[in-house]
Amino acid sequence: MKYKINNSLMAFDVIDEGIILNVADNNLITIEKKEDIVIEIIQAFLEPKTYEEAYKDICTKFYVDKDDFNEAFEFMLLNNILKEYNLKKSILSDYQKMKYERQITSFHSLNGIEMSEAEKIQEKICNSTICIIGAGGIGSYLSLAMTMIGVEHIILIDFDKVELSNTARQILYDESDIGRYKTDVAKEKIKKYNKNVMVDTFNIHVKSADDLAFLRKYNLDLLVLCADTPRGEIQYIVDEVAHKNNVAWFYYGPYNHSQIFIGPMIIPQKTKNYKSIFPQYVSASSDKVKTINENFIASICDPYNGFASQFAAIEAFKYLSGIKKPLIINRKYYIDTDNWLMEYEDYV
Repeated sequence: MKYKINNSLMAFDVIDEGIILNVADNNLITIEKKEDIVIEIIQAFLEPKTYEEAYKDICTKFYVDKDDFNEAFEFMLLNNILKEYNLKKSILSDYQKMKYERQITSFHSLNGIEMSEAEKIQEKICNSTICIIGAGGIGSYLSLAMTMIGVEHIILIDFDKVELSNTARQILYDESDIGRYKTDVAKEKIKKYNKNVMVDTFNIHVKSADDLAFLRKYNLDLLVLCADTPRGEIQYIVDEVAHKNNVAWFYYGPYNHSQIFIGPMIIPQKTKNYKSIFPQYVSASSDKVKTINENFIASICDPYNGFASQFAAIEAFKYLSGIKKPLIINRKYYIDTDNWLMEYEDYV
């Protein structure tokens, strides 16, 4: 077996106090004794070598006790500094390997994940199918983010056409797109970032679960709600659809100018459904309040769309890849960007 230094390793020389090692998925490591030996061993494994090859290489420069070498070797394996080096044939296409090289390297840098496993994680992402309802302020950001990480099948649902005001807060649209359906433009733009991605678009104004019955033909891995109408009802509609399709879902977005929420992620048969968490006793469309709410305008500034969507993309990334557990399962986060305070509520 050959070994190689973790590509995420950075070393810092602290004058007269030893060295500090910084490596992914670990705390800072301070080496105060025999740091010269550690440095030599690290340098020996900058290129793939077996245990014996590295020891022999070091001993051509100066003598290192075998017990000291073995102790350092085991320490580096334990602390994710040293990784197994495997030359198995890749399960990814050449295009996928080159395009997601840094992402795969990031997976590989994590403790306990070797290169073959890192490629399996990327393959899982590439094979995922995600449905995004709403291609506006946050939906446009999220669809692009999912494309960038390698999701190769995206279902995009929206009914709007691009307006001038959209071009100031919806990343996929520019002024030349005004008057065109958002789904058509989004599909064109997304495919420029990933030639492998398949984008199915539907110009539908969702008003009931029946409008999304066609989703049954897909084997969805995740559904994300990025639309806000019908107000106070769309969440319950999507929750019903998600349970019929046995697919995890969540929603998120900015509100009150500078506030952001995300979650909870609901997983059929594993978590409570949305209606159990938030009983539907509030209506924004009853006769009492309908006229007032017709005056409402969903106002937002672009940075909040972007920030909220990257937060959501990270949680979706965790879920699709399986490398970390999403923190929004059974939990809703609130972020106040005015003072950067974060709070959350659990729904267990």
